[in-house]
Amino acid sequence: MGKTVILAAMPVEFQLIWNQMENKEKNIFSGFRFWRGILNGKEVVLGECGVGKVNAAMATQIAIEHFAPSRILHNGIAGGLKERISHTDLVVATDLAYYDVRKVQMESLFPFCSCFPTDKQLSEVLLQVAQKQEGAVWQGRILTGDDFIADPVKKHQIQHEWDALCVDMESAAIAHAAYINNVPFAAVRCISDLASDATGEEYEKFEQLAAEKSARLMLDAIEYLEE
Repeated sequence: MGKTVILAAMPVEFQLIWNQMENKEKNIFSGFRFWRGILNGKEVVLGECGVGKVNAAMATQIAIEHFAPSRILHNGIAGGLKERISHTDLVVATDLAYYDVRKVQMESLFPFCSCFPTDKQLSEVLLQVAQKQEGAVWQGRILTGDDFIADPVKKHQIQHEWDALCVDMESAAIAHAAYINNVPFAAVRCISDLASDATGEEYEKFEQLAAEKSARLMLDAIEYLEE
C-alpha cells in the first residue's frame, strides 16, 4: 500500500504518537509541521494541521501533494452531542459534515455532497481497536465548525438538524480534502466535553485524558494497516 498520514490539530492530540516515532525527519510546508518517520515498523507522516476548518483543509492538501499517502487518519478530541455520550467515550466516524455551512450550498456546488463518508475498511480497523480500550465506543456522524460549542441551545439545534454524535473544529475539513483527492480517510475523536459547558471546566478537566486516549488508538491501529 504505502505510507499513512496521521493528522491532529494540536500537540496535546499527537504528542504520544510523536514520542513513539523513530527516525523522525521534520518538514515545514507553508508553516505546517510534518514529521516523516517509522511508527510500529510502518512508514508514517505525522502532521499538525492546526485549529479550524481552513487550517485543517490546507494541511491535508499539502500532505497529499508532498507525501502522496495511501491513507489519511485523523484523531483528536470533541464535544459530545448525544445525551447518552460521556467524557472519554470514543467516536469512530462513519461520515462527516459541516454544521456551519448550508447543506444546499454543499450539495448544489462542488463537491456536490453535504456529508463526506469515511473509508469502510479503515473505519472498521479503528472500530475494532477502539473496542479493545476501556469505555464506550460509538460509531456515527461527526460534525465540524469554526466555533467551540458551549451553549445547550445551540447544541440541541445542531443535534436536531444533523443527528450527529460529536462536534469538533477540523475533521470534516480533512475528510473534504481527502474526498476530492480520492484518498481513503478515517477518523476517531474522544469526548473531552459535552458541548454545553459555557465555563469550559469540562474541557480543561478532560482535554489531556481524551487527547491521549485518541492518540493511543492511533498507535495501536497502525499495527493493523497493510504496507
